[in-house]
Amino acid sequence: MSVAVIGAGLAGAAAALTLREAGLEVVQLSAGPGATALVSGTLDVAGASPGIATLPWRDPLRGHALLPRERFALHRRGAATHPYAQLFGGADEAERSEREIEAELLRLAAWLAPEGLALAGSLAANRLLPSVPGTLRVADYALGPVAGADVLQAAELGVVDLPALEGWDARALARTLAHELEALGLRQLPLSVVRPALPEALLCERSPARLAAALDGAAAQAALAAAVRGLGAEGRVLLFPPVLGIAASAPLLAALEAASGSRVGEALAFPPHALNGFRLQRALDAALCRAGVSCIRGRVRSVLASNPERLTLVFAEGSRQRIEADAVVLATGRFVGGGLEAGPDAVHEPLLSLPLYDGDGRRIDGIPAHRSARKGYGNEQPLFSAGLRTDRRLRPLAAHGRPRHARLFAAGDLLGGFDPGRERTGLGVALLSGIHAGRAAFETLRAPQQSFASAAGGMP
Repeated sequence: MSVAVIGAGLAGAAAALTLREAGLEVVQLSAGPGATALVSGTLDVAGASPGIATLPWRDPLRGHALLPRERFALHRRGAATHPYAQLFGGADEAERSEREIEAELLRLAAWLAPEGLALAGSLAANRLLPSVPGTLRVADYALGPVAGADVLQAAELGVVDLPALEGWDARALARTLAHELEALGLRQLPLSVVRPALPEALLCERSPARLAAALDGAAAQAALAAAVRGLGAEGRVLLFPPVLGIAASAPLLAALEAASGSRVGEALAFPPHALNGFRLQRALDAALCRAGVSCIRGRVRSVLASNPERLTLVFAEGSRQRIEADAVVLATGRFVGGGLEAGPDAVHEPLLSLPLYDGDGRRIDGIPAHRSARKGYGNEQPLFSAGLRTDRRLRPLAAHGRPRHARLFAAGDLLGGFDPGRERTGLGVALLSGIHAGRAAFETLRAPQQSFASAAGGMP
């Protein structure tokens, strides 16, 4: 049995790795990296957004910060179209859902560990992480060096000053961070700006990416470790810009903490300096290679589903190659990844022309994108919650409400009913739905006749 996974981000990787662990042959197809490579450094199952009524930082009645598991419960009790409602059902399954999520995050950590990329966090505790501009982000899970920058666990914070570095202003960050702590009603954290005595070649580097690449080298790591010696103090966190290595961030982090005597963290960064997204994509690609997934770079033009037991993937113009698969997982993302297209006349799903719905359940494919946009920066945008509607096994539904094909599945941002940018759950949904889609595909292939009969009858 073979399964084709279309998409190279976290959702596609999670589906492909799950299928390989089940013993199936897997081919992953993509035209290039998707939105996963752009992430800032958190992997949120239920990140807090103070400006969104359903995702608050604090409970206004009880006066304390909501834990990630409490925010996750808000998702599950919210819109029935949200992917979490599809994946985890009603409120009576809360404890089982939390155990399952914690187990899946441990699986991801195991996939990333061989490349030295750590994953830290829990549904039982918040992390409060500073970004490059100095704003604070509430998170449940964090990747790599970002995890060490949690201000809730710091007695004081030393912001590392690298004045030549593009996009990094240590003093402005410290000022903004002080205002952020005050606005959230948290204790004032002693803040200072520290400047390590780096060699000129490192101190004058302007590009964060080039400095991070240089710090993969042993000599540069030793120089930076020597430069931070004496800058540490009990309870202090040294906050670095996004430069702490690419392929060797774990040993660099350990060397800096040993030399300084302080915990070391990295500020959350956004494109074009989102190195954690690159680290994550790199680690996922390596995990796929180790698992024996066949990775093909090429743009799929369409998926033909005329046979109830086979699907055919047709590549873009200029290539005669076609791939036959027993099942297909669509993990193509939304507008960034190419899973959805917004042409001058209409929004559509390009591979099978599947119907699309926004977060309010309105069908929006076939109409211009501007018809699904609202004025005002703070308003919800139906266009950004657009995606497929699926059954509980993540099989995309056709217009008549039944699965389009018994062996077709979807995962990640392609799923409709939520706005991953606004509620910041994109990677959480990607991981959990990717694993779920992989399992559903395996179970369907293991009992194909029963699964197809269920799909043909339109049962959820």
